[in-house]
Amino acid sequence: MQLGFLITTCKSYFQNVEDIINDIEKCVIDKNHVLIVSAQEDDFEDYFYRGVKIIKVPYTALQLTGLVYLYENKKLLNSFNYWFVLPCTIKIGLDFNNKIIKFLNKNKEEDSIPIINPKLLPYRTMDMGILKSSFINIMGEYLMKLKLKSYDDKDFINMYMTSFIQLIINSKTKVKADIINGGWLEFDSQKDLIKYENRVNIF
Repeated sequence: MQLGFLITTCKSYFQNVEDIINDIEKCVIDKNHVLIVSAQEDDFEDYFYRGVKIIKVPYTALQLTGLVYLYENKKLLNSFNYWFVLPCTIKIGLDFNNKIIKFLNKNKEEDSIPIINPKLLPYRTMDMGILKSSFINIMGEYLMKLKLKSYDDKDFINMYMTSFIQLIINSKTKVKADIINGGWLEFDSQKDLIKYENRVNIF
């Protein structure tokens, strides 16, 4: 089973790459399986640093920038059956690789496997999970709508959702609000979206 590790960062947080590579080396993760994509850079750049492939891109799709890059580079995308999508703020423990492989083996029929950390409150998640390469291909149209070539540095460093939505509107992408009566909805898979579209209670 082929598993790639996709770590998304940005120009403002690129200094975290040093610690991430230190952790990768301690865990003995094959560096040929690791890709780091950095958003909001001045220009495109493609190089290896300490044996890890680094891609710098001038666009952004926030935490999904790495997935946008993979979707646009099908040969790289399809070089692995699965991609473990991670934020650049992750701290990788010594037994990380073995635990992830065991977890994936138990859940390999799923297209999308969110990773939950029960120690993180209140949401217990860190925007990470394992995706089948074929599922990333299916998500392509959605991912490309999130790709933005212009942005306000201040807003994106602070991740203001209102600014992000305004940029989507400015890029001529249709945005529609849907009213939820009480609570909130989160979509982690196509199944969630289908349930929502059919107005099935998913709370």
